[in-house]
Amino acid sequence: MADALLKAYPNAKVVLNVRDIDPWLASMETSYYRILAWKPLQVLASIKYVRAPRLERKTSASAFLTYAQSNLAQHTDLLRLILADWTGGDWQNRRKLREEFVKHYAHIRAIVPKDNLLEHRPQDGWGPLCKFLGKPVPDEPYPRVNEGDSVFNIHVTVFWIVAGQLVVKFVAPVLVVAFAFWYYRK
Repeated sequence: MADALLKAYPNAKVVLNVRDIDPWLASMETSYYRILAWKPLQVLASIKYVRAPRLERKTSASAFLTYAQSNLAQHTDLLRLILADWTGGDWQNRRKLREEFVKHYAHIRAIVPKDNLLEHRPQDGWGPLCKFLGKPVPDEPYPRVNEGDSVFNIHVTVFWIVAGQLVVKFVAPVLVVAFAFWYYRK
């Protein structure tokens, strides 16, 4: 995809978000792989037509939930598809994930002209990024929201909201009918 974007925008400035490989792999374990291995989500994702809820407030969590409006099975399939793309087809192959990580960085460095490339680490903050883009430094702290546990916790939240909706939609009516039946039999 990077090749196509650079072909379409040959003078584009490119920010390569640099991460050390071992912490990145650990983050993948605590996000993508943990999500895909979580049994309750697998069970809920196997139920057709279960949809993630819509939230009115715009937060990072609500943005994710809006994205996850398709059924949860499609979402977990998407996570597997992303991993398969990064691993050459074998989404569970951690060795291949490591290799592709290294290849990706080498490829970007090879195809982007040096003057158009910023290798940015989140711990560098706003300074180098804003200088590279010719923008003023914001008065707010540099965001730090893409951590493996936070990604997993968003999925846990989606799970409980959807599970709650299923209870309200299917279990509550059964309980109301059972109570009415019991009450009128007295």
